Amino acid sequence: MPHLATYVALADHSEQTLADSLRAVAEGHARQADVFHTCHTLAGWSDQHREDLAPVVERYGEQKDVDEPERLRADVLTA
Repeated sequence: MPHLATYVALADHSEQTLADSLRAVAEGHARQADVFHTCHTLAGWSDQHREDLAPVVERYGEQKDVDEPERLRADVLTA
């Protein structure tokens, strides 16, 4: 399974990028309670997905040079 570590890394890094982005959106919309709380809830789900993925990461490892999820992060979210 030579590519499994690549896909495990993509899944893990994508969930982290999604959680970080959702939290950035939540902070940018702190006055809209529904957006703020929904984004934090969804970010928590992504955190849980990463926790659920941890045994797979431990067993198969992660390819270290996978940066594809970073393309998902919009510049306006990090500014």
